[in-house]
Amino acid sequence: MIDDVIRSNPDYLPRQICKDFRRQYGMQLNYCQAWNLKEKAKERIHGVPQCSYKLLPWLCTRLIETNPGTIAEYRCSDDGHFMQLFVVLSVSINGFQLGCRPIISIDSSHMSGPYKGALFSASSYDADNDMFPLAYGLFSSENYEDWLWFLEKLKMVIGERDVIIISDRHQGIIRSVSEVFGSENHAHCYRHIKENFSSFLTKLNTKGRKGKENVLQMLDSIAYARLDCDYEVAMDTLRTFNHDLAKWVEENNPQHWAISKFKKMRWDKMTTIRRMRFDVSDYVDDWYKYNLQEKIYSGSMRTLVTHDMPMIDEDGTVHDALGHTYPFLNPPTTKRPPGRPRKRRIESQFM
Repeated sequence: MIDDVIRSNPDYLPRQICKDFRRQYGMQLNYCQAWNLKEKAKERIHGVPQCSYKLLPWLCTRLIETNPGTIAEYRCSDDGHFMQLFVVLSVSINGFQLGCRPIISIDSSHMSGPYKGALFSASSYDADNDMFPLAYGLFSSENYEDWLWFLEKLKMVIGERDVIIISDRHQGIIRSVSEVFGSENHAHCYRHIKENFSSFLTKLNTKGRKGKENVLQMLDSIAYARLDCDYEVAMDTLRTFNHDLAKWVEENNPQHWAISKFKKMRWDKMTTIRRMRFDVSDYVDDWYKYNLQEKIYSGSMRTLVTHDMPMIDEDGTVHDALGHTYPFLNPPTTKRPPGRPRKRRIESQFM
């Protein structure tokens, strides 16, 4: 009854299923029943999640065959359970090398499916400051070892090109970026900095909501300061308002905030060039120019051919119609415990 709805709207919530069944069929479902209905529908549409891991080796091979130059590597435990996956498409490699800016933003998102894990991503930037997808990875956990393996693979894609890595301040990221790219090439995402500052501000209970907004504007003035003199004025303003807040900013080193790092570098150069009465456009990096912007998006990706996708036997063996067997992986060893899920968690799931 709900398969077609799930196909068109993967975010169809269990509580909405309860309302629709009561209205359309006069059936009273509880939340757990509705959630189970949705899970069964997803399995009928997309297959059992366990099978996706079984087919992963075949999918990586087919992806490389279909798009030569693509990198798709995975690692597993000694007993064959999935651990790590790294994928970068050839079209992304070429686009980055042809003209993306030497800035890469890395981040992760926790998976809410039955086997949990984390999705890693690495994105560069084009001339219009839009994000250009570069690489992604799937991991059974998120720790220093996972980030190190992901960044080592990313470094092989980038080659000798000098880049700046932007991230939050996850300890595993800080340590691994330092080892692979060097701490001097690591900048912290200002959005995360601002969220941490806001949390610290809340603990101080600084003059209510209006006062908090004013202090966050002071932080913006520090982060967006174009020249050293602007930065000093902004810091003095915050220091006068609250010494503890200014101390927090100093301890978190604004020189490593991404937006401060790039704004200051850009405006210091432009000021010097104008003082020498040169044309600023002659000193603009090539990756800001139209011809490279056009080259970035000149490539294309071939769709993955799956008409001959192997089948999975009841014993877990993967084989095709001709009887050829293929290597396979078992799901990660971590799995969400059975039982009724929390509403907040399940409503954020998607397939």
